[in-house]
Amino acid sequence: MVDIFQLHFIQLYKALYQISLGDKALIQHWFHCDNKALNGSPRILCQSIHGLFRTTQYLQALQPKILMG
Repeated sequence: MVDIFQLHFIQLYKALYQISLGDKALIQHWFHCDNKALNGSPRILCQSIHGLFRTTQYLQALQPKILMG
């Protein structure tokens, strides 16, 4: 059974994939490095539901800005 944590992680991955245009190296780099806007590393933040939710919201907020130019 899929739980809320898994659903948010899927949303995070989809947003990150779209922003990075599927660049696996960029996805890995972004996920493992400190992010000033999030005040931490997404890899660490995503270990809690609150951090995962914040990180997903952050990426989803970036999508329209990046995709529209």
